[in-house]
Amino acid sequence: MYSGDITYIDALAPVLYGLGGRATLSLNLFYAHFDYDVTAERFVRHEALYESIAAADLARDYPWLRLFVDSEKMQQILQTKFGIETALWPMVNLDVNPHVIDRIGPKLRHREKLVVFPGNGQLAKGFDLACDFISKYGLSLSHKYRCRFVLREMFRDSPANNAMMQSKLDIVAARSYVDKVSGTLSEEDFLKLFYHADVIVLPYRRQSFYSRTSSCVVNSILAGVPVLATGDCWMSDQVTRFHAGLTFPDGDIDAMYKTLCRLLEGQGPATDLEEAQAFYTSGRILPAVT
Repeated sequence: MYSGDITYIDALAPVLYGLGGRATLSLNLFYAHFDYDVTAERFVRHEALYESIAAADLARDYPWLRLFVDSEKMQQILQTKFGIETALWPMVNLDVNPHVIDRIGPKLRHREKLVVFPGNGQLAKGFDLACDFISKYGLSLSHKYRCRFVLREMFRDSPANNAMMQSKLDIVAARSYVDKVSGTLSEEDFLKLFYHADVIVLPYRRQSFYSRTSSCVVNSILAGVPVLATGDCWMSDQVTRFHAGLTFPDGDIDAMYKTLCRLLEGQGPATDLEEAQAFYTSGRILPAVT
């Protein structure tokens, strides 16, 4: 179960107790990485909640409950500050169904180079930045490298932000070198974005925590496609750790342009697939499609 708040677990207790210990609730504090400001070294919300968790005897009172977080940094903070033990939530996997890969087929030999932005429409994932980047540099890149750009038309933000991003997408999608992929994707169609790409761009906004897991990074590693990602954030930790691509400063589309040119010219590092496989173990990670 995904949640940013566990205050309602008492309501589930009678149900789980009634099952006689035959069921376990695995609860992911999915937005916990927003609770703590690393720069200020303090909690910005939910501190009292964590204190109440620390005060409870979870093994005695909630033996059916397992707590997870999706950030290695948050796991460390909760253990150090409160003595709360958590596990890392399983999010992605290096094991892809071979039948799906067979259906995808070999990489298409486009005349153009495909630059793919696989993240859905959220400001946190830099969708607005992607549109602004294409608006400024798309034409130049399409001429210089014969690039095509692929964007997702799947908005998951506030109504106001969704409307703003839709407007930006409508403007760039009208250009001949831009394609948009609409709606919820099947596993096969989602993986095609990676296996048919020349560069994957993940301009996610800088976050406080560094080692969350990302299906986009893993799929890029599996597909052997270099990643261009925001620097100094949880996304860049994995890109640099596994030599999966290059990074640029958050929000700097001029630096993004220069770095993308390097990747399109084959100047990216060689991915350390063996190290990535050691990190993304099948025991910890489960398949996920966004």
